[in-house]
Amino acid sequence: RTAYEVALLNERIARENHGRQQQFYDDGNASRLAVDQAELAWLNSKSALLEAEKMLEGAMCITPIGGVVTSRFIELHQELAPGSRTFTVARLDRVRIAIGVPEQEIGGVSIGNEAEVSFAMVPGRTWKGSLARVSREVSAETLTFQAEVLVDNPDRAILSGITAKVRLKRHSLRNQIAVPSQAILTSGEETYVMVEKDSRAQKVPVVPGPADNTRTVILRGLAAGTRLITEGNHLVQDGSAVKVKD
Repeated sequence: RTAYEVALLNERIARENHGRQQQFYDDGNASRLAVDQAELAWLNSKSALLEAEKMLEGAMCITPIGGVVTSRFIELHQELAPGSRTFTVARLDRVRIAIGVPEQEIGGVSIGNEAEVSFAMVPGRTWKGSLARVSREVSAETLTFQAEVLVDNPDRAILSGITAKVRLKRHSLRNQIAVPSQAILTSGEETYVMVEKDSRAQKVPVVPGPADNTRTVILRGLAAGTRLITEGNHLVQDGSAVKVKD
């Protein structure tokens, strides 16, 4: 700021001196050379003033958003090179959570999908959010589709930079059969479940659909009301005798 004020004063003095020399020249009391030298000094002072203005603007730290200072990279009276980091400012009343959606799960993912978010640092609490952005190109670094979930954080319990666990809603299925995921077995390219029929174990080929952490939807192959063998299903074979205990 001091350099700017000095440059401002020099520009005013040079401008006034040029005006005086021009008046002297008009009155016949100064040479053309004196006028030109005064004008050159004025132009140089204007150039120096522009540089001082640029330096002053560069010394100002102005955040484009209102928020909270989450980190500081400078100390008082520290000299900074152009482009140096100063502060990180973030809005914590509403946070963006960056996630990567695997290729096999991108189906059904679209902007506006509901999301449930939890954090290890805040156990026992979940937040509701929605998908605000989703890339349509796989990231070469993570091999996932990059996306963002928006979550309201009015009490600022969610801090900037922490890791989140996100459950993203992809499909809404009604009147579907869902079975425990451990009940589904595979052998080569065959996917099947073991059911009880007439006190015998029977292998039933199925077509599985969407799944969550514990259950899988069966799209085809299993009828409602079928007795499904879940625990120990890998120990029985097609035709093995079983006993049902209700």
